[in-house]
Amino acid sequence: MGTGEYIGKIVKLTSSICISMVIILWFIIPLAKGLMNITRTEEAIVVFRQVFWGINGEELLKLIVVCVTGSAILKLGNYLREHELNKKAETEDRILGYLKLSGRTSIENLAQKVGVPSTELIKTLAAIRQNRDVVFFIEDSEIYMPGYERERPKEVVKEVVKEIVKMPCSHCSSLVDPNIERCPNCGAPPKA
Repeated sequence: MGTGEYIGKIVKLTSSICISMVIILWFIIPLAKGLMNITRTEEAIVVFRQVFWGINGEELLKLIVVCVTGSAILKLGNYLREHELNKKAETEDRILGYLKLSGRTSIENLAQKVGVPSTELIKTLAAIRQNRDVVFFIEDSEIYMPGYERERPKEVVKEVVKEIVKMPCSHCSSLVDPNIERCPNCGAPPKA
């Protein structure tokens, strides 16, 4: 869980507590005090009217300011939390995309390509494995996804072949090596 997600949860919790306290202090406690010694329904209706509709203008303004501020803080907390979750999902998608593209890579290389520290990458890989239906394996310092692995290039053995240019014999016109002393066909020297 990232810092933004923690901050978002704390802001959301704080604003929820503040709004709840306002409701308790301005409505529930006065209502409970008013309803304590009531025996008839008509008296209860009078208490409800006094608590909910008997608020003067100044108290109503305070209530509106607190509720609007609380809801704004609540929205800010939600935004911070969602932003952090979106960043986390984007990082996971980048990791999976690069893994599918390469098939097999080292953890250090993957961390460098994705742009996160390798310790963070390992935590994110654990979260991906837990939350998504994706199969990948980690061996030593390499990570690979079955089915996406590319064949490793095979070792290429280069063989140097010496090309021999043959020339026609000046006597019998058969092709002979220019470095020989006599034509194997007619026995004459190749150059006359």
